[in-house]
Amino acid sequence: ARLFIRAGKEDKVYAYQDFLARYPDSKLADISRQRIKEFEKWAHELEFGSEPVRAIRFFAGYGDETAVPLLAGKLLTPDLGREARKAIVQIGKPSLNLLMEVLISPLQSIALKDEVASILGEMGDVMTVPALRTYVREYNTDAGRRALLTLEDKARR
Repeated sequence: ARLFIRAGKEDKVYAYQDFLARYPDSKLADISRQRIKEFEKWAHELEFGSEPVRAIRFFAGYGDETAVPLLAGKLLTPDLGREARKAIVQIGKPSLNLLMEVLISPLQSIALKDEVASILGEMGDVMTVPALRTYVREYNTDAGRRALLTLEDKARR
């Protein structure tokens, strides 16, 4: 019951998956499967469907940071980047750790990292300063420097 209450309260895909892993045959499992299926439907729509903007807006409204990697993957797509950025900002603080992972990953492009640095600066959470400092020290890009300066100014206030 506690796992299901947690899943319902958090309304996050991973919480529903945790519940299903433990109680796959319970009466409440169908609700969990339905939420996971809805998330997966919109993830498929974002990647392969004809209405990716609707999918991005679904994820923004849903507020589940599980969608942040999917959204980050669209940041550099000309027709979707602006919406993906707004969605990540709307998801807010839960997305910070995932964004910092993109920032420090050696597998991501500098262009994507710059976009993520800009989003971190816009979100204004000073806990991201160490990751931004590392990024600026390593790559020294304009976007990284601007984001870092914005956050350091905020930290001084």
